[in-house]
Amino acid sequence: MSESRLPLSAEVVAGLAFVLVFAIVLSALGSLNLLFARHGLSDQAQQMLYQLEDAAVEAHEVLDALPGYEALGCTDGVSPVLARQVFRHGYVRWIAVMRDGAVVCRSDAAHVRMQGERTLRPFREGWWFGSLRRDDGTMDLFLIRQVGPYQYAANVEPLLYDFLSHFACVDCTAYEATVEGSPRFVFGSRPLAVATMLSTTRSRRHGTTEITLRLSADARYLAHYRGVGWATSAFIAALAAALAAGLLYRLLRARSSMDYLIREALRRREFVPFYQPIVSTRDASVIGAEVLARWRLRSGGLVPPGEFIPYAEANGWIDAITEQLIVRAAQDLVAFGWRDSGCWLSLNFTPSQAMKTSLREHLLQTCRAHGLAPRHFALEITERQPFEDLALAREALAGLVEQGIEIELDDAGTGFGGFASVQELPIGTMKIDKMFVDALRSPDDSKRATLDAIIDFARTAALKTIAEGVETQAQVDYLVAREVTAIQGYFYARPMSAEDFSRWLAAR
Repeated sequence: MSESRLPLSAEVVAGLAFVLVFAIVLSALGSLNLLFARHGLSDQAQQMLYQLEDAAVEAHEVLDALPGYEALGCTDGVSPVLARQVFRHGYVRWIAVMRDGAVVCRSDAAHVRMQGERTLRPFREGWWFGSLRRDDGTMDLFLIRQVGPYQYAANVEPLLYDFLSHFACVDCTAYEATVEGSPRFVFGSRPLAVATMLSTTRSRRHGTTEITLRLSADARYLAHYRGVGWATSAFIAALAAALAAGLLYRLLRARSSMDYLIREALRRREFVPFYQPIVSTRDASVIGAEVLARWRLRSGGLVPPGEFIPYAEANGWIDAITEQLIVRAAQDLVAFGWRDSGCWLSLNFTPSQAMKTSLREHLLQTCRAHGLAPRHFALEITERQPFEDLALAREALAGLVEQGIEIELDDAGTGFGGFASVQELPIGTMKIDKMFVDALRSPDDSKRATLDAIIDFARTAALKTIAEGVETQAQVDYLVAREVTAIQGYFYARPMSAEDFSRWLAAR
């Protein structure tokens, strides 16, 4: 696959992901008209409760301030005093004075029918709520005050229950208000002409009076929100789809780019071995080196191992990289002049790699191709993953040992298997992890006891030992005194390219 086709492939997959996620989210959301309609209806009900409370308070103040009947100046049943009060107060539409159920004085001469189904509900001594349901279903709300033999009644303006929805539909909402108590007092608007599709209930307490308002709407009210509901659903779905597609695109580009770069690096043989010397504690002579994978770009820069080795192991590239390192390591070993010496190079293998016949055969074939004895190589079996079958592992590794290849347990005591692997597998060397060697920096470090235990175990099991991560003379002295076989670490040298390692050897 060429480099130019990789971005296109990522874009196509991301585009398909966008369409799929958009469809799924849009299907899951549907139209949000119901959500918006409920929100709008709830706000409208809350506004109506505030309106009802304000109207009741204003009507109460108006009636409470009215003088006795004789001071109203009623002429032909109309009082200018009452008319002025209606003019000054927006929530009061009409005021009447009744006696024995008949209107004897009012705020204007307009004919107001007081016929219909009446309901009264006392809320304090001398005061009532009253409602009048007319034949057409409409209801008038009154606040009534008893003044001697008279009842002063203030007709409250009808609740503007359509004021938030009139632009969408006419008569598509209806309300019913209940003043809780005994008896319950109910008033409201004309019922809906068609079936109720949505309703909301809100309550509010004023003093000792609690009012509950139920606002209902029909399908026409919902229909108004359908357009904005679908538009919002589409926006949310597009946003979610864009986010998912963007993340997937970045992931695919990163993966595709890394795969492409590794493939090209293998083709150009950019994976090279670096070497860190292993020094004998007996006479400080160099007895070997660990082979460490490095990615040297054509520009001369190095890609840190942590940026490609985990990816290579997880995505099937590590075997090809290891094969290239084996060939380069064999060539370098000859260049170091170690063909006829006892020195060796230590290669890192995961347990799964050690179980692959192709890799083991590749190592032996490379030795033969360069005229090298297999004893010039050792395998460091890392413990980042366990052997799935110890019996098969023992058989596979035993075949390498018979050829003269040393098996080393890397990072002993820190991963899967630990010392149990020594009993089951043909291991000849234990590499002591830097974590335990670092314990020598402090006499109080609890890991020092573990270090001593590892050394004692290796001695008892007749295993050679290599201490990794050694950086100070004090650490060297301690390890020499404890008869550790060899030392590896910055105290002697950092990992080096083959050219630098050759110069380092020549300078010793």
